[in-house]
Amino acid sequence: MNNHITSEESKTNYLYHYTTKKGLLGILESNCLWATQYKYLNDHSEITFAKEILKKALLEKSENGKKFIEYSFDIIYDSFEKYDIYTTSLCDAEDTYTMENGLLSQWRGYGNDDGGVYAIVFNKENLVRIFEEEERLGDIENEKKDEKKKTKFLNRRVVYSKLYSNGVKNDKEEINNYLEKFKDEISEIVRLLDRPDDIDLLIHSWIKCISFYKSEGFKEEKEFRFVASLGRGNSSSHKKIKNPLVKPYIELFDKNKMDANGKEDRTENTPLPIEKIIVGPHKDKEKHATLLKDELASMGKSNITVTISEIPFIGR
Repeated sequence: MNNHITSEESKTNYLYHYTTKKGLLGILESNCLWATQYKYLNDHSEITFAKEILKKALLEKSENGKKFIEYSFDIIYDSFEKYDIYTTSLCDAEDTYTMENGLLSQWRGYGNDDGGVYAIVFNKENLVRIFEEEERLGDIENEKKDEKKKTKFLNRRVVYSKLYSNGVKNDKEEINNYLEKFKDEISEIVRLLDRPDDIDLLIHSWIKCISFYKSEGFKEEKEFRFVASLGRGNSSSHKKIKNPLVKPYIELFDKNKMDANGKEDRTENTPLPIEKIIVGPHKDKEKHATLLKDELASMGKSNITVTISEIPFIGR
C-alpha cells in the first residue's frame, strides 16, 4: 500500500514552514527538517483521542465481537507505546492571499523574534518524493547491517474532527466520516487482527489511522504531516535520535547526502525543494528581506525567491 494516502488533498503544490531567523538559517545550512517525538506534540491528547474513535470504527467494521476488539486493542496499544514515532508538520494554503502572504495566526506565533519571522515555501510534490526516497535509502543501510526493515515513512493531509474537544461520542456521522477517510487502513487492521505474528505491519496500519487525525481547532493550519516510525525502541533504525532527554527529535532528509546505492556522498546532496521564502510582518521586514537575499547569495542559493508579506501586523 502506498504510504501517501490521497484524502483531503490540497489544491496547490506548496507547503509552508513558519520559523524564526535562527530556524531558517539552520534549515538552509543543514538541508534538514526536524521531526519531534509524538509525545512532545503541541496537542498532547490527539493520539489518545484518535485511538478511541479508531476503536469505535473497528467495532463498526469488524465481524469480531466487542470483547475481542477491546482485548486486541489493549494489546495493540501496549505495543504501539514501544514504537518510536516522529512527526513534523507544515501548513497548506488554498487561497491566493494566504499563498502570497502567509497565515496570520502563524505570524503571531513567531512575531516577537528580533531577527524576523519567515515562511519557507516548499514544492510539495518534490518534498514528498525525497521523503519517500529517504525511506528507501534507509532500507539499503539496514540491509548492509543484515537488519530487518523497521522504519516506515508516512505523509498526508491531516483530517480534523468536530468531536475532538468533547471526547468521542456515539456520533454515526463522525464515525462514518472516519471510516471513509481511513477505509483502506481500517480494513487492513481488521484483516491483521487474526494474524498476531504480523505485529509490525499491524502497528504500521494503526499509525496511519491515528497520526493524521486531530481537533478542528487547528483546522485553519491545513496541516500536512510527515511521520517517521522507527520501529520498537528505535531498534535497527538508521536514524540517530538527538536531544533524547529533553525533547527528542530526528533529522529528516539527511539521507539525501547518500547516492543511489546508499553510500554517503555529500557532494551530491539533493537540496530541499524550496520555492521561495516569505518575510513575515515586522517593523523591520524590508531590512530582513535585504539581509536574507545577501545571505542566500553567500550560500549559493540566489535561485530562492524572497518576498515580503503584506499583512499589516507588528508583533512588537
